[in-house]
Amino acid sequence: MACELCKLPVCSRCMKEDHRSHTFKNINDALKESEKRCNIKIQNIKKAIIPNWRDTLSTLCEEKVESKEEISKIRSQLQDDAKKLKDLVDVIVEKNLQRFDYEEKRMNNDLERQANLISGYITKNEQLIDNYEDKMRGPYEKLMLRKEIFESDVMEFEETKLKRPIYLRENINEDNVSKLLGKLYIPAETLLQEDKNHVESKPISTAFKLPFSDARHISYVPNNKLWIGNKDGQILLTDDTGEVLGKINTTQKNNQHGCHTVTMEGDLLYVDQLNNSIKKYTSLRMKTTFIVTGDWKPVCIFSSPRNGDILVGLYQSMLARVVRYAKEGNEPWPIQFNAKGDPLYQSPLYITENLNSDICTSDGYPNNAVVVVDKDGIHRFTYRGQQEESNFYPRGICTDVHGRILVINEYNSIHMIDQDGNFVTFLLTKCEKTGLHYDVGICRNENNTLWTCGKNEVKVFKHSNALSSL
Repeated sequence: MACELCKLPVCSRCMKEDHRSHTFKNINDALKESEKRCNIKIQNIKKAIIPNWRDTLSTLCEEKVESKEEISKIRSQLQDDAKKLKDLVDVIVEKNLQRFDYEEKRMNNDLERQANLISGYITKNEQLIDNYEDKMRGPYEKLMLRKEIFESDVMEFEETKLKRPIYLRENINEDNVSKLLGKLYIPAETLLQEDKNHVESKPISTAFKLPFSDARHISYVPNNKLWIGNKDGQILLTDDTGEVLGKINTTQKNNQHGCHTVTMEGDLLYVDQLNNSIKKYTSLRMKTTFIVTGDWKPVCIFSSPRNGDILVGLYQSMLARVVRYAKEGNEPWPIQFNAKGDPLYQSPLYITENLNSDICTSDGYPNNAVVVVDKDGIHRFTYRGQQEESNFYPRGICTDVHGRILVINEYNSIHMIDQDGNFVTFLLTKCEKTGLHYDVGICRNENNTLWTCGKNEVKVFKHSNALSSL
């Protein structure tokens, strides 16, 4: 027998017919009914579900072949275009060289003609001087010579300069050359539905409190340590559980933003606005002045983990700029204007470097944008947020292991944008318990673990695998 209520062949709670008004039915009938339902589902799987998936699989195999052919075609087209461009460069250079050969020959002929003419003038005048100064001449000859001198056309010296050809050089860089080729569009990858549910980073895995308030910036140190700075110029060294390992008091006060960074050697660099300089704090607990910025006040700083170059955001009165220094703190390369001569920055607050050596800067009021230039300072794009959020106030900024830019919109969310400035997703949004809440600083490690800081707290998020595969 089977219980009508429990739908089981045997129900331990329903052995009696009057138990809680349960009714019983013949077990054979129950088995036949369940078998019927199973058969219907199995037939649906056999005749519909699996064939559809097989068709999809077959289509994917065909698309794989077509995709391979299309990519091979694009590769060939790109190589053909590159060869045409190289050939044209050779043709243009050859034409210009031939033209310069002709101009060089013409200039040499003109110079030789003028040299011969001047030599003739010199010889004629030297003869005139010799005749006049010849003491053996008689009085009559001297009178005739004087008449000749008076009537002679003595040319005054006039310096003549030939106009030489001028070569006006253009700024040749990867971005400018790439514009001569066709544009390559890479569509966003399509994920299966179960993957789309995991696009955002995982909720907080750990969080710890800080012994001070108004945390503004956070820098990752190898071996899971963190430097965390606050608005009042205090910078703490902690482990990844929040235990304080060291402390520095700096002269920086108020509105402290991306004011410190960690070098390839593990030393701490931080800004000193009182003395317009960059200080270095070594593992031996020694403080030294590393860079002097002159009349410009340093605001934010970043040390490249690839080559050790140092990026510094500075301002002076109503002006702002970014300067790239060599690893040793010398050879400054200022970046201030775009190709039209317009200012790139208004108030650089946080700065980082991408995998392709782009310099990414969170520029504050009144620009309120992420400004990205290439390693030579050529402006690539400016990102001003999404319409989904009424206001965009970019603060902490870093990049992930795939070269995508992660920037905190103050207190609200983390925007993910690709290397060309296209919005990808909101990585995290405002949430009291599992997301952002008054966070302004951000950094990551080589495992794509994210740390954010704000108020008196540090939060840790795991950059999800699904997101990393976008």
